[in-house]
Amino acid sequence: MQYIIEAEMPEVLSENLMDLIPDDLEKVQQLMSEQVIYSYSMSADQKRVWVLIEAEDEEEVEDIMRGLEITEHLHYEIHELAFMQQSSSFNIPSFSLN
Repeated sequence: MQYIIEAEMPEVLSENLMDLIPDDLEKVQQLMSEQVIYSYSMSADQKRVWVLIEAEDEEEVEDIMRGLEITEHLHYEIHELAFMQQSSSFNIPSFSLN
C-alpha cells in the first residue's frame, strides 16, 4: 500500500533540529534506494514536507517515521492512497553496459 505523509515543519528551526537534518536526509536517501520511500518534497517556503511511502499498513509507516529523528519535532498526518499516477517522463531509462 502507498501512503503520503504531510508534515508541518516547526515555526522556528532550532539549532538542535538543524543538526538532525543531515543524518535524516541520509536515512531518507537509503530508504529511497530500498524503494520504501518513493519521493520526498518540501514546499518553497520550507514549512511543509510530503513523503510518499510504500508500506504494509499504517503501523509500518509510523515505524518508518519514528526511524527519523526529526519526526519528534514535526506535526504530521498519514494518508493512505487509493492510487498514484506518475508521469512516464520521470522514469529513468535503463541502459546496457554492453
